[in-house]
Amino acid sequence: MESAHPHSSDIELSKHQLDAFLDLIEQHNAAIDVIHRRQFTRWKYRQPRVRVSMTRPGSTETIFYPATRDLSCQGISLLHGSFVYPNSRITIELPSLVETNKVTKVQGTVVRCVQLRRRVYEIGVHFTDPIDARSIITSDLLNEQYSFETIEPHRLRGTLVYAEDSELDQRLVRHYLRETHIDLVCADSAVGAFEKIKEGCDFVLCDFHLTNSNGFELVRMVRNRMMRVPIVMLTGDPSVEAREQAYHLQINGFLHKPIDQKTLLLLFGEFVLLKQIVQLVEDTNETDVLAQSLRNSFLADLRLCVPKLQTAVQADSAWSAECLCRQISGTAPCVGLDPIGSIAAQTADRLRSTSSIAKSMDLLSQLMQACNEANI
Repeated sequence: MESAHPHSSDIELSKHQLDAFLDLIEQHNAAIDVIHRRQFTRWKYRQPRVRVSMTRPGSTETIFYPATRDLSCQGISLLHGSFVYPNSRITIELPSLVETNKVTKVQGTVVRCVQLRRRVYEIGVHFTDPIDARSIITSDLLNEQYSFETIEPHRLRGTLVYAEDSELDQRLVRHYLRETHIDLVCADSAVGAFEKIKEGCDFVLCDFHLTNSNGFELVRMVRNRMMRVPIVMLTGDPSVEAREQAYHLQINGFLHKPIDQKTLLLLFGEFVLLKQIVQLVEDTNETDVLAQSLRNSFLADLRLCVPKLQTAVQADSAWSAECLCRQISGTAPCVGLDPIGSIAAQTADRLRSTSSIAKSMDLLSQLMQACNEANI
């Protein structure tokens, strides 16, 4: 349900008006030679209206609908009709330009808000986690713009299978990769390359023309085995028929020859490094969710331990109390509750050495209080 406090200062621009407005801004920036060295490419992403929800400490959720200017893997530029405070936490719904009705929800933080015109503010948003922006922007196999604008060769690692029957081209690609940590495996035929791919790799680069075969045959062999490794084909000027076949075989892209070093590194970064970054974030988030779930369950169990400890105290059973303390001390550190684990261990040691509830009552009281006050 929409908030009862919607933001009323959204700019109202049609797609045509938005394009004209942003074209003027970019012409102005070009005229004054505005150059930024960025890690991630800013893709043109002009949407007249996207849904944004914002929550500031001590306030209700606010919904507003700004326009968008550009998008990268790390952030987005929004256009809005009023000032938005930096450090505000927001969630943006990004419509896909590739798939109809597909929307990607992204969380981020406002890092800047500058006035461009009288009632137009540009809001810079940094995403909490990197995204695969290219998948939102384009599915064009011939689009040679990549998510990384600059890339450090030493960050690239993995295995690249290169299907190419020209030894000169093989040596050239090996030279291009000399400053990376990429293992290059070469083959001159579809069958030879397929055998290398089956051994495991992160990326496949193949020439269209191979010894006694062509690149499509290699792609067909790989996809028939349900292998999802990214494949980019090197070619001259692909025909419409070739592109249709490429889409059908799920080739990830075409690259025009000759290939240069920068393009090769950006290509590997696009299909390997970016996926590694996004996957690492997803894995970390899944781990965090699991860890929080375990912690919450343990905290609930902790509260159940309090009446059990009280029962042991009333029964004057040092042995029962010690067993409970050992259980707590063994699990608490695993879910980030080291202080409670430490108190439980001290209490268990006291109970073991004295065999007395009375002589351990000060520590037992501390432990029960800590268990009751632990926050989920």
